[in-house]
Amino acid sequence: MSKRITLAAWGLFFCFVAPISAQFEIAPEHFDGPAPEARPQTAIRQQEVQFEITQHQDRLEGFRAQIRKKYLELQAILKHLVANGIDEGQDLAFATKQKELERLETKLASDITTEERTIRTLRTELAALDPPAQNATPHPKRRAATHTARPQVVLVHKATTLKDSF
Repeated sequence: MSKRITLAAWGLFFCFVAPISAQFEIAPEHFDGPAPEARPQTAIRQQEVQFEITQHQDRLEGFRAQIRKKYLELQAILKHLVANGIDEGQDLAFATKQKELERLETKLASDITTEERTIRTLRTELAALDPPAQNATPHPKRRAATHTARPQVVLVHKATTLKDSF
């Protein structure tokens, strides 16, 4: 009889202890809804890089907008000169605006080059972070062609001119 009482006592003990210990083993958020997905570090870095690219593109567009504004001012003076004839004051204004434009282009050239280089670097990093497509095997003939021929990469540095800004 004492064995039965002992077994019954142990049974009651486990009936009460098991649910209590289960609450501590399983996270409480488990029962509130679906578990939040943990974002891998690459996805976070991809967003950071994309944000940096956007910032640099905005800065680059700001530089180009400054040059475009000066160019449009110069064009307005030139149109006025053509329409109304050459006037000494207008001629001087045209020469002044032309020098301002040249100085601005010279001043911003290195900034524009730096921003373009940074954007290219960030895009390369973003492409490296992008995971390869799953189950995307090329056609056997294409696969053979891609493995035998090495693509040639040619980097060309092109100075930004006034014509390229428009």
